[in-house]
Amino acid sequence: MRMEIGLGALGAAVAASMLAALVAGCGGRGNKAASTQSMTSESPQNFTQTLERIMLPATAAILRFNSKASRWNDATTTAQTVKDAAPVVAALQKADDQLLHVRWPSAVRADIKAFVRAEEVMVGDLSRLATLGDFLFGDWSNQFSKDANLLTAAAAIVRADFGLPSP
Repeated sequence: MRMEIGLGALGAAVAASMLAALVAGCGGRGNKAASTQSMTSESPQNFTQTLERIMLPATAAILRFNSKASRWNDATTTAQTVKDAAPVVAALQKADDQLLHVRWPSAVRADIKAFVRAEEVMVGDLSRLATLGDFLFGDWSNQFSKDANLLTAAAAIVRADFGLPSP
């Protein structure tokens, strides 16, 4: 089962979200989060640092997974694909839970939730690896690529919320 799919898009989406935290946290451009009154006393820089802290482990897990998945071939077993995906699933689930427990400024809250929903779809896709046979893998791969593109779009919106250009 050869995996020529949008794994890079998944990594790019999460990395783009994390990059938003890095750049805005380092005194990037003025942003919507900065100009909006929040119900908390946290500064916009703290929000971007929080986003970075939450997404860093997920991004690392995705990069490790991308490396492993790039070596998959016809001899790769379903059990191996599931084993390789498990740390990403766990890291994304943890990140999603943490993202939903932050009191984000109202200007970004809905977009963060949309980003989390897009990540949850990716978790579902990766979790379905265990149920695939070779004959279904192509269909899964196409759906995964579409879902990765949706996650990339959600990450771009979060970047825009923090006043950052698209990557």
